[in-house]
Amino acid sequence: MIIANYGTGDIGILFGNSNGTFQDQIEYTVDSNTYPYSLTLQDFNNDGHTDIAVANRGGNNVAMMLGNANGTFRKQIIFGNDFSISPLLIAAGDFNDDGRSEIALIYDQIDNIDLFFSYDTGTFTLKYTYDAGSLPVNAATGDFNSDTYLAAVVVNHWA
Repeated sequence: MIIANYGTGDIGILFGNSNGTFQDQIEYTVDSNTYPYSLTLQDFNNDGHTDIAVANRGGNNVAMMLGNANGTFRKQIIFGNDFSISPLLIAAGDFNDDGRSEIALIYDQIDNIDLFFSYDTGTFTLKYTYDAGSLPVNAATGDFNSDTYLAAVVVNHWA
């Protein structure tokens, strides 16, 4: 289980045991005053290891922590330091069917979804912006219409 600890400014990882319990939390610090709020897991650099992408409310950015084979994570890569507002939610998936995971960021202050395309280095470039409706509060991804393409669904506060 992985937790975005907004109040303490870190990411907590609790590895599972075979009896359904968890080991003690291991904490990974993100940059000071970034306030991690939402996270998603994928293999963003296609090395076969799970990576963590974190939407940071206070830092107006995303932290990427690339995974190692032993369950630890490398020092974070920050992108989006030029975001003018804070991302609320982050989701990931292979939205363009290229075999790599893209990142979708949802903003509650401007009601947008930004789609970032990935590179095998764990870096991303903004490609598309979509309207998210009025005050998005949650999102999920899936193949909702059985066309084999990943889609996103957004829950809006006022809908």
